[in-house]
Amino acid sequence: MPKLYFNIANHKKSAKIIFDFKESVEEEIKRGKPFTSWSPFLLKIPEEIFNLIISKKYLAGNLKNELIKLVRKKRTNLKPKKHFLEAKWDKIDNVFWKRVSEITGFQWKHRKYSCFVNDVTVGHYLVPNEIRISEHNVYPIAEELFHLHYWDIFKEVFNSKEKYPFTNEKSWLLSEIIVEYVLLEDPILSKFWKVKRNYDFIEKNRRILNPIWKNRKDFPSFLKKAHKAKGISF
Repeated sequence: MPKLYFNIANHKKSAKIIFDFKESVEEEIKRGKPFTSWSPFLLKIPEEIFNLIISKKYLAGNLKNELIKLVRKKRTNLKPKKHFLEAKWDKIDNVFWKRVSEITGFQWKHRKYSCFVNDVTVGHYLVPNEIRISEHNVYPIAEELFHLHYWDIFKEVFNSKEKYPFTNEKSWLLSEIIVEYVLLEDPILSKFWKVKRNYDFIEKNRRILNPIWKNRKDFPSFLKKAHKAKGISF
């Protein structure tokens, strides 16, 4: 089974975590959303620094220094949260890895996954094997790990060579629905958390996907039929 390693994101790592949202933020801006209307950040980023993030290809120099200053001002004691999450995760660790593999029919691709506990962004994943968590419960850990596993499966099923296949918005939307079938409806995994997710698009799309999931032969065939049902071809 894989192993999840917990770490506290130091100031430099936290600055990098913020900067790693660069492409996602750029996509939102292209859709006409100002930076104040959509933000994964848990600290206020001045517009001038935000514009620097957009304009720079790499995190270095003045931008890096300014982000580290912001992180230092925001910094809280993350050790209690790290210890809490480690203890909670330890109780479900073996069951989680094994059960997700059973449901999907795929072994986890990596033997080591890293979880960086931070206080600068909402929980998210970074391919191939890293998650960043700020929430004080273990469900976000499970969800972000599943997404990493999901995209490894996706690339194999659809023979995708893309490093970031989730940049296809329609495919990303499907992934956010499929995670519920695995983590929230499985009788074994669902015992570990009580979660209500609030995505507007989920209920409408689930009406289409529910019968496909219920009558699936296996996980790969479900993925192919789900994408076909939503008009997504590769």
